[in-house]
Amino acid sequence: MLRARVHPESRHLSPVPALPWLTAASACHNGDMSNTPEPSPYGPSQTVYQQVVRPPSNGMAVTALVLGIVAITVGVWSIIPVLGLVAAFFAFVPGVLAIIFGAIGRTRAKTLGGIGGGQALTGLVLGAVTIGIIVLTTIAWILLTVPVSTASYSV
Repeated sequence: MLRARVHPESRHLSPVPALPWLTAASACHNGDMSNTPEPSPYGPSQTVYQQVVRPPSNGMAVTALVLGIVAITVGVWSIIPVLGLVAAFFAFVPGVLAIIFGAIGRTRAKTLGGIGGGQALTGLVLGAVTIGIIVLTTIAWILLTVPVSTASYSV
C-alpha cells in the first residue's frame, strides 16, 4: 500500500511505500527512488562464498599414458630397416619414462582410491610393449646382418 509523504525540504508529495523500516531520508531524494535499493523483509543479507572443490587427479598416470602413446606411435616404426634405427632411438626414452611414471602412477592410484589406475596401467603396458618391440627388432637386425661363420679357422 502506498501513501503520500511530504518531503521536509521540497514540500512536494512523493509516493513512498508504507514499510516500517523505510525512513524518509533513505527513500526520498527529491522524489527519485530509482537509486535506493529495496530492503529485504528478512533483514540484511549475507554474501556466502563457496569454495569449489576439485576432485583429486593422478598426474603421474596421465603422464604415463601420454608417454606410452607417444612411445608406441614412434616405436612401431622400428621394424623398418633404416627408419627403424631413428625410430628406436626416439621411442626408447618415452617408453622407459612411461614405465617409470606408470609404476609411480599405480602406487599413487592406490592411495587416491583407484583414480587414474587404468591410465597408469595402460601407460606402463604401452611403454613395456614399445621397449619389447625395440629390443626384439634390434636383436633381429643384429642377427640378420652379422655373418654367421661356419668355417673353421686354420692357420
